[in-house]
Amino acid sequence: MRKLLVFVAAALTVLAFSISMDDILKASASLNSVSCTIRAENHSRSRVSVVEFFFAFKRKNMMRIEYTYPNNMKGTIVAMDGEYFYNYIPSLNRKMKKKITDSSKNPGKDMGILYHYILGDLGAALKGAKVKFEGEQKIKIGNAEKSAYLFTLTFSDHTERVWFDKQTLFPIKLELYRKGKLYVVLTASDVKINPELDPKLFKPF
Repeated sequence: MRKLLVFVAAALTVLAFSISMDDILKASASLNSVSCTIRAENHSRSRVSVVEFFFAFKRKNMMRIEYTYPNNMKGTIVAMDGEYFYNYIPSLNRKMKKKITDSSKNPGKDMGILYHYILGDLGAALKGAKVKFEGEQKIKIGNAEKSAYLFTLTFSDHTERVWFDKQTLFPIKLELYRKGKLYVVLTASDVKINPELDPKLFKPF
């Protein structure tokens, strides 16, 4: 009986960790919209620089980034409504609106694999990458402790360590390394999956 219980416990442990990238891809494919708060740490210089922003995205190329930190960037907005690109800088009282073209820079691309997950082209982005599942971990995001699945993604020019929330499979933390050195750390908090988003979010003026 004792051996049976040990076997069952071992089997349950295996099941608990039986997450695959296919599961992550399915979760990404089912995502239509998302909103969250993102904290981005840049480690590319001798000291760490930090920005925080509200992020909202709806498939069909609708996005809003509104900075909340640091103070000199607070209120700055970058948005797309599928047709136009918007930029508002309150400190300069400057507004810009222009047609989206193939050459338009999309600021979301600076978020590594997190953005590809949101965009829905994660499978294509992972093509040629080495994917390794590292296990389940407890991590702190803001003031909350989360259970997450850690994957290491190795590309030709960089490596990303990505923690996917155990419940939603949304990437809530990402560490990007270049030449073995930590380059960027992203964390996503207050994540809402497939919320109803007001179209005005993406058309700030």
